[in-house]
Amino acid sequence: MRRIVVWPDPDLEMRSREVEAKDGVIDDEILQIAMEMDAFVSQGGGLGLSAVQIGSLSRVIAFDREAAQFDKQYKKVKGAKPLPFGFLVNPVVVEVKQPMEPVREGCLSVPKVEIEVLRPQGLLVEGLVLVGDNLVGRRIQAGGLLASVLAHEIDHLNGRLIVHFLDKVNRAKVRRRLLGLSQD
Repeated sequence: MRRIVVWPDPDLEMRSREVEAKDGVIDDEILQIAMEMDAFVSQGGGLGLSAVQIGSLSRVIAFDREAAQFDKQYKKVKGAKPLPFGFLVNPVVVEVKQPMEPVREGCLSVPKVEIEVLRPQGLLVEGLVLVGDNLVGRRIQAGGLLASVLAHEIDHLNGRLIVHFLDKVNRAKVRRRLLGLSQD
């Protein structure tokens, strides 16, 4: 697995590029990145991961398939099942379900920091998933924990991190603390 890129690395604040799929096929490098990310998250490496967090400015996210079974307070939702796939290529938020709710989030790229952010109650997201050897369009109607995870990872693709929910003074404090951590 590649190393996790840590803020304030400037690449984390850049907008990721669309992945080109020719006849439903992506190049081997992007496929390898997506598979690594899916394996990392599946092995407990976090609830989600974006390609930019491992150094690729590609619009690819991975997420914990089990997140679909929990609400934002990590309570199991009756009858909910895990998703059959764990990554999306070129995800787009199609619909946001209001109201926005405060959620306490951490981030692999902002280690040892938790920040309260506002996340939608639900999301409708479109993207491409791997079915056999081809990419196929899928829609995910997400609520609870999965909605927060998808919103967080799609924020990464747009160059937005949890620190951007802070005012400038508190963001500067986090930055100084992280720079101190990276100099150990």
